[in-house]
Amino acid sequence: MPSSAHPQKTSGQIPVDIHFSENPDPVKFLSHYLAHSEFLSKIKLVNDGIFPSEQLRYLTPQEIKVLLDQKNYARDWDTIKVTRDFTPEGIINNQFLGNAVIGRMTGVIHLDDLSHPCGIINSTLYNVQIAGGTLVKNVHCLSDVALLPGAAVSNCNVVSHGNDHHFGIGREMALAIESGGREIKIFPEINIDVARILCRKRADRAMLAEYSSLIDQYIKAARSVWSVIAENGLAANTSKVVNFFLGAGAVIDNACAVENAVVLSDENEKVQLRDGAIIKNTMIQWGTEITTGAVVERAVFTEHSGAERHAKVLDSLIGANTTIAEGEVGSSLVGSFVGFHHQALLIAAYWPEGKGNISYGANVGSNHTGKKNDQEIWPGEGVFFGLDCAVKMPANYTESPYSIITTSCVTLPQKVTFPFSLINQPSVAVPGVSPAYNEIYPAWVLSDNIYMIMRNESKYRRRNKAKRIYIKFDIFRPSVIQKMIRARNILAGVQERVVYTDKHIPGLGKNFMLEAQRLNAVQTYTFYIRHFCLDTLFQIITAAEQPEKNLHILLQNDYGNSYWAFVRTIFASEIPESTDGKCEIKQLAAIFIQMKQDIADAVFISKQKDDIRGRLIIDDYEDAHVSAENDEFVLSMREQAENARELLKNI
Repeated sequence: MPSSAHPQKTSGQIPVDIHFSENPDPVKFLSHYLAHSEFLSKIKLVNDGIFPSEQLRYLTPQEIKVLLDQKNYARDWDTIKVTRDFTPEGIINNQFLGNAVIGRMTGVIHLDDLSHPCGIINSTLYNVQIAGGTLVKNVHCLSDVALLPGAAVSNCNVVSHGNDHHFGIGREMALAIESGGREIKIFPEINIDVARILCRKRADRAMLAEYSSLIDQYIKAARSVWSVIAENGLAANTSKVVNFFLGAGAVIDNACAVENAVVLSDENEKVQLRDGAIIKNTMIQWGTEITTGAVVERAVFTEHSGAERHAKVLDSLIGANTTIAEGEVGSSLVGSFVGFHHQALLIAAYWPEGKGNISYGANVGSNHTGKKNDQEIWPGEGVFFGLDCAVKMPANYTESPYSIITTSCVTLPQKVTFPFSLINQPSVAVPGVSPAYNEIYPAWVLSDNIYMIMRNESKYRRRNKAKRIYIKFDIFRPSVIQKMIRARNILAGVQERVVYTDKHIPGLGKNFMLEAQRLNAVQTYTFYIRHFCLDTLFQIITAAEQPEKNLHILLQNDYGNSYWAFVRTIFASEIPESTDGKCEIKQLAAIFIQMKQDIADAVFISKQKDDIRGRLIIDDYEDAHVSAENDEFVLSMREQAENARELLKNI
């Protein structure tokens, strides 16, 4: 059954919420890559020599003559070894000033939309291993580099191996706290999950020590006196490429500099490092793109992430599907699907949940103390930081996912524990409340902006490119519902008054709340909690080949489904109708069908507000904008409601 909470079922199973509820083991994760890392395998291959010794021979006198005729020079021709099938064709106008191992140059390399015959042309080479079917052209200095089949180096100044024989592996990165305290040791395949655990479990000394010991083993295995361009990798039109591993199919083209970097790549997920990028002391994973003047230092980019348009990323780990543009990120752990497309600042953030947004001019992580840079911010899943806001540290929004901090808001150091909240500048002056306090509207995003929530969930599923990490697309899932229940119960249980602050309700942070907002939040939280319960129930029913229609039996079994196992524990309290011995599934189906329609209507109304406002301000608004009635996402939500009606009408 199409569903807003779980639109993509497989084999009748609701996706299991494992990404943050089941903590990965950093030690096991690192142990796996110690045994199975493709990067380490390539390093071993190059260290052992890309050609077996029995396949190599010295140049013949005739071959040396041909090479000389082709304007090549060697300090000592005996320092050059070639494969048994080697021919000197395609090796023209070079200086060989060190040891070289060279394969047969056959085939072509596609570069700059042209086909180039493989060969070594117009270059200066020191110690090199060059496989057959490669291209070295117009390189001022190629030193201590191994090229695997299909690799190419063209129009570069210096391409060499530097003094760091470990590519920066094992370097400590200070995440979340600039001055240290949550630092982690990095390795090429590290992901957001492992980094998250290492940052949080600072008291687990045994785990950290074991992890550190494995890092030492990884460093030892990664030690190399060679930089590497793997199969079909390309380094072109770049002044300086030093101390690097460039994975299969990866491209460095027109970058300013790449130094001390490991680039994991393959033919289906090619890394692109282009157009003025400066990359130093960085680990880069599959599908990443760093382009257009981005400056990246001491960072990790996990799969399908990136930086562009003069972004600065320093001492940070960037999660899958997140691209940093124009702004600056420092000392931060940034999760998946964070929108960061404008000049803004994110500093000292622990944000593994991601899915939020940093708007133009936002200053997220203001170190207000003026003392040591030892504060931190935990933004929380899906939090939207509005234009020109200033969010002071320390701050913790992890218990208030999918909240919005509005334009120009200045927030004080605080912890907020009410999901889907709006934090806005005060609408009224409240006697006895500090003028520095903002106004909070718990559950406002659900009651007044549900379009954003439903659309984001769909957007994340559609845009995901990551293959090596489990991303929780469902916004409504057990961990979030638990936060909603807690918030609802707190708000429902207070003594009624006109205005509330954190003195009356812990978790409001440095904000005040009016009674009308409390009542709206209780009602809204309850509606969406009930919807989640019924949605999960009917997914269980409709997924079965022979649907069970006895509610009592359904509540006695978890059906191997983590969502339903959770819902069973709250069903009676959230769906009190079910405690009536006469309650039948068809009654609950009727309630659920109406809820689906209510949500579709709320999505329409949320979008329609833009139309109403726009028509009052822009003369030809209707001619240039898609109306709410014709909005693609509004129509899809209405279709979901109708599908639910059709599917359940016979129950």
